[in-house]
Amino acid sequence: MTFEEWADMYDVDSAIKQFGLSDNMVFIVKPHKYVMAVCGNWRGSEPLAGHIQTIEEAIEKLRQAVRHNFRTEEIITDC
Repeated sequence: MTFEEWADMYDVDSAIKQFGLSDNMVFIVKPHKYVMAVCGNWRGSEPLAGHIQTIEEAIEKLRQAVRHNFRTEEIITDC
């Protein structure tokens, strides 16, 4: 079950506990390949290969995947 499915079935606070989210989201950008996000025990990724989406669009999708307000966000570009 994904974070969104859990949040829809129960509630966001329950999903945060179930998936072990923290208050910090780290985005790792591998240019032309993917964007990965890590928040506590939760991990997700969005493809960039083939110009499917921009880095900003991928980051926003990952933010929306966990409907949670983060105190801090960090973006690391891995060349």
